[in-house]
Amino acid sequence: MKKMLLFHLLLVCPVVFLIWYIAFSDYLWLLEGNSFFAFTSDFADIQLSLPSDWAQYIGACLLQFFRFRMGGALVQTLFVAVVLLASDIIVARLTRNERLMWLSFVPVVWFMSGQFADTL
Repeated sequence: MKKMLLFHLLLVCPVVFLIWYIAFSDYLWLLEGNSFFAFTSDFADIQLSLPSDWAQYIGACLLQFFRFRMGGALVQTLFVAVVLLASDIIVARLTRNERLMWLSFVPVVWFMSGQFADTL
């Protein structure tokens, strides 16, 4: 199982990084440009005034790294790596069959399509 996890990571992470770094570098800059984040208590109080606003606050914090192409591509690759590892572990525990490990790529593709579709 460890070999399969490592193989999947070595297969997916460079490809996803290159996709974000080369093909969608302007998109990363656009995402960063549509967000504002400050480490002040006033901004945090306003941003966290509603229960659902904590996700927007964390998202604005992460989007500040998208100013640099490599930073944004690394953050997006990290998201995909977490989804891949979680789906690998779930598929491995549910099926106990190494031939069905390809199923872990289904959530990764679904997650990446959501990354390209969401500009918020």
